[in-house]
Amino acid sequence: MRALRETLLNEGIPLREELEITGFLRQGRRITGVRAAAGALRGGRGVVAYGAWSSRLAAGTGTKIPVEPVRGQIIEFDAPPGLVQRILYNGKHYLFARRTGQIVVSSTRERVGFDRSLTHSALTELMQVAQELLTSRAPGSAAATPLVRAAPGFRRRLPLYRRPAGN
Repeated sequence: MRALRETLLNEGIPLREELEITGFLRQGRRITGVRAAAGALRGGRGVVAYGAWSSRLAAGTGTKIPVEPVRGQIIEFDAPPGLVQRILYNGKHYLFARRTGQIVVSSTRERVGFDRSLTHSALTELMQVAQELLTSRAPGSAAATPLVRAAPGFRRRLPLYRRPAGN
């Protein structure tokens, strides 16, 4: 995103970030701008970069944008650096190591709207994936690595899931 932002600014293209859109300005069937909390903005062209919320925003225009939220849950394990040297993929999930050695197992893909809750079934599924992928490389390594956290995707504020002691 940083590269896109810099390119737009270098080309002299105005960029408005974190702008709360409250409606659209129209001329007949054509959208000519947006109504924002900070005031109206008009322009010849615009980009809807609202992620999973794009379809909600577009609904106000009578336009359908086929975008929907998909929850992806991940788990992360502590492990010694070097245990995993490359991305491992089983056709549905992948596993990789951070520079610190922590191993990330990702990701479920669930069509549940904007529900960000963690599920026991996803935790179990991802732990089985870790066991499968890691034991194919280093027998017993998944069982020896403590679970650090489980999270609903790559968000900055990640809820923690701690495995109970003895498990």
